[in-house]
Amino acid sequence: MSFFSKKYDTEKGIVVAVCDEDISGQIFEENELVLDIDRDFFCDVLITKTELLEILKDAHTANICGNKAIEFLVENGILYEAHIKTIAGVKYAMMF
Repeated sequence: MSFFSKKYDTEKGIVVAVCDEDISGQIFEENELVLDIDRDFFCDVLITKTELLEILKDAHTANICGNKAIEFLVENGILYEAHIKTIAGVKYAMMF
């Protein structure tokens, strides 16, 4: 299982964008909601599950998209179901 990740250095800290490898570049729509997994925003490096846990340790904020990434983070106690939203069957969450 692999994920794409991109880090952004901001004045408030590191922002991390993560998505499942297999949904990069796709757009999901449900009613008036749109989830755009833009390659420019999410895709810098391909990472493993272990690397995902490591990069989140330093993140001030994280934008996470994809059922695999979300479920892995729930299993590891990083995210909770109450923080997860779904658009067109694709889970996403913001961590602060």
